[in-house]
This record gives sequence, structure tokens and C-alpha cells, in this order.
Amino acid sequence: MSIASLCDRHTVDLYTRSESRGAAGSAAYTYALAATKRCFLQPASTRDRTIALQSGYEISHVAYFASDPSLRGGDEIRYGSRVLTVVGKPINAGEMGRYWRVEAMEQEQRQ
Repeated sequence: MSIASLCDRHTVDLYTRSESRGAAGSAAYTYALAATKRCFLQPASTRDRTIALQSGYEISHVAYFASDPSLRGGDEIRYGSRVLTVVGKPINAGEMGRYWRVEAMEQEQRQ
């Protein structure tokens, strides 16, 4: 099975985060749909979670994309009713542009 076919299992919406400042100086975030892409989304392994915790952050899922998803920390991956916040930036895991790895943390359901 090729990497491209593995990265073609789930359809997700990618939302970019924008920050604005209120009158009191507090940050307010808005999200805009940037793209809909195919990826392979899976729960993070125990090893991945442990490495993330040792580095000072938490993850719940890892997404693999066949092309650069152009995401950054704080952006969102939405899959159905699930919302995952991107942690860090995509990693060019194939080193030659073969696939990108994105670590994310699932958010509690919004009301």
C-alpha cells in the first residue's frame, strides 16, 4: 500500500485561526475554513503521547497528509463533530515531501 493511498482515508476540514484584540486587550480568536483535504487520522499511540508529554505538550491524534496542509499551531482539523487543535506545525515526515505529519489535541464538544 502506498503512502498516498494511506493518506486518502478521511476527509477533514482545515480551519485557520486569526487573532484580534478587544478594547481591553484580551485576545479573541476566529476560525475560517481554509481547505478540505484527505488524510489518515488516527489516535496517537502511547509512544507518541509520551514523547509529546516529555516535550511539554499533549496530543490525542496524529494526521498524515500526502501534501503540505499549510497548518500552524492553534489551527483546527474538523472531522464530523470532532474538533482537533493543531499542536506545533506540520512535520515533513518523508523528508522529501512524501507525507506530512500533524499532531493535534481533541477538544471537548462545543455546545
